[in-house]
Amino acid sequence: MRTARAAASAKLAAQESRAQRLARLKDAAAAMAARGDGSSWNDDAYEFALENQAGEGVRFDDPQDRRVLVMGLALHEQGKQILEKEDYQEALDVLLLAEEAFDMCNPKHLDMVDNVGLLMIDIVWCYFQLRAIGQLAAARARLDKAQDSLQRSHGPSGARMRRLHGNFCPELATYVRLELLHGVAAFHSGDSKASLHLASALSKWQRLQVSDESLATLASMGFTTSRATRALRFCEGDTEQAASFAAEQAQLSKKRKADHNEQKKLRREMRSYGATASGKLVDAAGLQLLENMGFQRALAAEALKQSDNEGQAALDALADTKRAEQLQLAAYLTSATNTSSQVDPDPVALDTLLNMGFNRDSATRVLQQCHDDQAKAVDTLVSWGQAARAASSSGVGDAASGSGEVSGAAGSCVTGTSLSQPAAGAASLLAQALQSSKPGAYEGELLPPADESQEEDRDAEAEAELAAVVKDDPLAAYDVDVRQEGLAIQEYLMLLQQQQQH
Repeated sequence: MRTARAAASAKLAAQESRAQRLARLKDAAAAMAARGDGSSWNDDAYEFALENQAGEGVRFDDPQDRRVLVMGLALHEQGKQILEKEDYQEALDVLLLAEEAFDMCNPKHLDMVDNVGLLMIDIVWCYFQLRAIGQLAAARARLDKAQDSLQRSHGPSGARMRRLHGNFCPELATYVRLELLHGVAAFHSGDSKASLHLASALSKWQRLQVSDESLATLASMGFTTSRATRALRFCEGDTEQAASFAAEQAQLSKKRKADHNEQKKLRREMRSYGATASGKLVDAAGLQLLENMGFQRALAAEALKQSDNEGQAALDALADTKRAEQLQLAAYLTSATNTSSQVDPDPVALDTLLNMGFNRDSATRVLQQCHDDQAKAVDTLVSWGQAARAASSSGVGDAASGSGEVSGAAGSCVTGTSLSQPAAGAASLLAQALQSSKPGAYEGELLPPADESQEEDRDAEAEAELAAVVKDDPLAAYDVDVRQEGLAIQEYLMLLQQQQQH
C-alpha cells in the first residue's frame, strides 16, 4: 500500500514539475517574442528576428502577429530538439504549445510559410512514437492541414520550392514522414488508401538514400559529412549538383553570419545615440535615409531621437539653422558622455586622425563610437569642433576651455554666432559633459530611459534554453533523419500484407 502511494505521489510530483517547466518555457518564449523588435536595451536579453529563406527581414502590420508567430516558432524549435532526444511525451507537450501560439496568428501570415505544416507533422509523429493509436486515427485532420500548408508554401508538386532553390528538393524528407503518417492513420482507420500512402512513402524514402561512394567524393572536396549528406539528399544523389549546392550553401552561410554581425554593430551604434521620447532606439532606416540626403550621421541621429523617429519632423529640424545648432550641441553632448564602446580603435585609422591634427582622446572615442569608420569619424569630430566653438560663442567661458580637446582640423572652425536661449541651455550641459569626459573622469555608459533601465524580470535560464536550439539556417527544418521512417514503412507494409492475407 505504501509503495503504491509513494508511486502515485512521485507521478503527481513529476506531472507538476512538467507543468511548471512548460509554463516557464511558454512565458520565456512570450517574453523573447515581445522584445524582438530590435529595441531592447539589454544586450544579455535574447531576441528573435524573423527572416525569409532569402535572409530578408519579415515585417508585420500588427505587432501581435509577429509576437505570436515568433513564439510559435521558438516553441516549435524547442519541441524538435526534444524530439531528437526521443522524449516524445515532453516534445508533444511543447509542440502543442507551439500550435496554440500559431492559432493566435492572422492566417494570412501562416499561409506564406510552411512552419505550421511541419509542426502538424511533428505532433502526429509524437503520437505515432507513443503508439497512441486512438490519437493516430483522429490525427488525420492535422495531416490534412499539414498537406494543405505545404502545398500552399511549396506549390503544386513542390514547383515553388524548386524555383526558390534552383531545382533542388529540400522538402523530400518531410514528405516521406507525411506520407508514412498518412498511411499509418489510414491503416488504423481501415482506409484502403493506406497502401497508396505507404508505397509513396517508400518511393520517396528510396530516393533519399545516399551512397558511401558519393559521400566520400564530397568529403574529398572538403565538405563535412552533415553538409555532404544534406546536399546529396536535396539533389537526389547527383554528386555534381550536390557539390555545387554545398558550395553555394557554404557561401550563403558566410554571408548570413557577416550580415548578422553587421546588424549587431548597427544596433550597438543605435544604442549609443540614446533613447527617443517613447523609449525606443533611433530608427536605423530613417537615419540611413537622412545620411543619404547629405546630413551628418550623428546630427541626423539626434534629430530623429528628439523627434521620436518622426522622419519629417527630423528633416524640418535639420533644415532650420537655429534648431540645427541646438541639435549639434545635443549630439556632441551625447557623444562626449557615451563611452559604452571600450574596444581599442583601429591603429591605422587612429594614426590618420592624429596626423590630421585631432586630439588622441577625442579621436579614440569617436572611432569607438563609429566602429572604425574613418569617414564618419572625421565628420563627427568636425561637428564636435563646431559644437564646442558654438558653446564658446554663447558665453560659456569654462566650457570653451574643453573645446580645444575636440578641434584641431581646419575644417572644424566655424564663425561664432550667438545662440538662442535653448541653445545656451544645451551649452551649459555641454560644459558639464566636457568636464566629465576628461581623462580620469567617470566613464558611465549612456543609460536608457529610467523605466527601461530597471532590471527586466525574466527567466534567463528558460530563455537560454530556447535560444540555444534556434538555428539561423533556413534549410535546417528539412534535415530529417529518415532511418526510423524506413523501419516504420517496412513494418506497416508487412502489417498490411498480413491483413490482406487474412
